[in-house]
Amino acid sequence: MGLPLLLSSIAMSPATAAPAEANTAVASKKINPGDYPAGRYIVVLAEKPAATYDGGTPGLAATKPQNGRKLDADRPEVQQYQAHLEGRQNAVAGSESVRIKRQYTAAINGFSADLTADQAAKLAKDPGVLMVAPDSENAPDYSTTDFLGLSGENGIWKTVFGGQENAGKGVVVGVIDSGYTPSNPFFAGEDVQPLAGQAQVGAPYRTADGNIAMLKSDGDTFVGECQKGQGTGRRLTAVPATPKS
Repeated sequence: MGLPLLLSSIAMSPATAAPAEANTAVASKKINPGDYPAGRYIVVLAEKPAATYDGGTPGLAATKPQNGRKLDADRPEVQQYQAHLEGRQNAVAGSESVRIKRQYTAAINGFSADLTADQAAKLAKDPGVLMVAPDSENAPDYSTTDFLGLSGENGIWKTVFGGQENAGKGVVVGVIDSGYTPSNPFFAGEDVQPLAGQAQVGAPYRTADGNIAMLKSDGDTFVGECQKGQGTGRRLTAVPATPKS
C-alpha cells in the first residue's frame, strides 16, 4: 500500500486525538497473524497527525490549520507536537525492538520499518496502533495501448482520429517543468569525484574542467556543464547537456 492509498484509508478510520492518558487507544482488535508476513511496513499510530490534531492532549496546543490554510511546520506548537508524536513512535517501535526507517508526523502519524512476521502481528494488536500496512509502491500500467483506451473498435485512435494512421495528428504535447529545490534533503548525496580507473556505464565522474561526465550504454559519453544551485553553494545542480563521444 503506497502512502496515497494509506492516507485514504486513514481518512475513513476512527482515529481521535489523545485524551489525558499518554495515548489514544483503538478498540481491541482480532487479527490473523498470517496476514502479516515479514516485510517492510508503515505502522500508523492512533493519535492524530499534526495536520488534523485539534487539541486534547495536556500541554500540547492544537496544530490543525484553519480551513483553507496549510500546516505551518515552523510554528513552535507544531514542532512540539511533532516531537511528541516521534517520541510515541519511538516508544512503540522500541517495545518490539523495531528499528525505524522513516517517521511521519504531518499528514499521518506513523513510521516505516522492516518487520518480522511476529513484530508486525504484535504491533497490529497494539491498542495504540491504528493499522500496520505493507509499504509497497504502486504504479499505473501504461504498457499496452488497450489499457490506455487507444486501440480497438471503441478506442480513441478510431473514434477520434479515424484510424491508427491518423493518430496524434494535430496533438501538441507540452511538458511543464516546475524545477526543484536543490537544498531539499532528497537530493543530498556524495560529491561526484574525478574518474579513478576505467569509466563505468551509469557512474558519473568529474572531468578535469569541473563538469560531470558519464559513460552511456551506447559507448558515448554524456557531459553536463554544471552550474551553482541558488542558495546551495554547490556546483552539482544544473546539467545543460552536450553528448560527446
